[in-house]
Amino acid sequence: MAPVLLTVALSVSVSAASAGQSRATRGEAAAVERNLATGEAALQDGLWSLAETEFRKVLEQSVPRPLENRAVIGLARALCGRGAYRDALEVMEKYRRLRRSSIWAARYRLWKAVALEGSGQPDEARRLLARVDAGSLSGADRAAYLLLQARLQLSAGKGKEALRLFEEFDREFSSTPAAPLNLFWWAAALQRLGLTNQMVDVLTRLVNDYPRSEPAARGALWLSRALAERGDRQGAQRILEELAHREDLPDDARAGAWLELARSAMEKGEYADAVKGASEAVELARSVSLQDSATWLRVRALVMLERYDEAATAAREWVGENLGRSGTDQRYREFAEFLRAHEATKYALEEFTHFLELFPQADAESVARAWLGKGWCLYSLGRWEEAAAAFAKVPLSGIPEELSAEGLLKQADALFQ
Repeated sequence: MAPVLLTVALSVSVSAASAGQSRATRGEAAAVERNLATGEAALQDGLWSLAETEFRKVLEQSVPRPLENRAVIGLARALCGRGAYRDALEVMEKYRRLRRSSIWAARYRLWKAVALEGSGQPDEARRLLARVDAGSLSGADRAAYLLLQARLQLSAGKGKEALRLFEEFDREFSSTPAAPLNLFWWAAALQRLGLTNQMVDVLTRLVNDYPRSEPAARGALWLSRALAERGDRQGAQRILEELAHREDLPDDARAGAWLELARSAMEKGEYADAVKGASEAVELARSVSLQDSATWLRVRALVMLERYDEAATAAREWVGENLGRSGTDQRYREFAEFLRAHEATKYALEEFTHFLELFPQADAESVARAWLGKGWCLYSLGRWEEAAAAFAKVPLSGIPEELSAEGLLKQADALFQ
């Protein structure tokens, strides 16, 4: 009897374990389906980071090929959506087996082409897109196909064909997350064809209909410039001020708005407002080009306010942070020349002198202009002998003849004094 009971007990135990494993497997499968569903819903809403997270969770597990394929394409879409094109290419390379799939090949090639174009490889994207069976695409894939075709036509100089595709996208997919990007590039095509009024209309739609999108932030800057060129300075100012104070926008978008406000203030001679706008831009800017532009506009505005010490401090800090970078010496010399042009002679003399100490190996023309600038400052201050010595440092060869001649003439003039 005991063996029978033991057999029954073992059978019950094995059945229970199998049932437990089955429940665990069903639970894991349900979790994978939830990840996929959440990721795909996030794609529809343009929540790229959330979608990326969900698809990566799926790919970290061992799942059936059909589910893995959905996750791969979803991840590529999410990465392209947030502009991480090189990351998308790495994913596509890892799962390149999809290119041989009768079901997934078209979508694989499409999103790889999107990533190639986004990473600055339009010719490769064009060749790959030519192999995509467009008739097999639908929904978001067809939207991406149309937008990519339009952008490639635009980059190839075929503006009218690009316009046709942007308009087709707008008719079919104006409610998708890619709609703002389509409007932005549509405006670019209109600008290229010289259709300025239509460009302004499209940009206005972009800014009004999709105010919280990243393309709208860039489009708002563009629209403000277009309005200013048409004489609508109040409209341009309103757009920029709204953009500058939108804390939900990327820092660089807000920095760009502050920089445009500062430029406008400079043009109107409102130098205190220019300093304020440029200072805000410096604080917010993440891109190097924005930081540079804002820093030097602020420096120029400080000079116009005769706040020379602050201007010199800001200029020298920037130079110290950018030593060894191409163009740093030229920026600094131009600052010294700006000071001299605005009759801040003593300050200009200090900066020319500092330039010559910092950049003895600068190109011959820059060094010549610095010695001329220093000589002029000394001459203006009545320090004739020092001025003559500075002018004598201007080289006689390897620079434009007018600079050499100016150095010789001013040297003689200073000595005569």
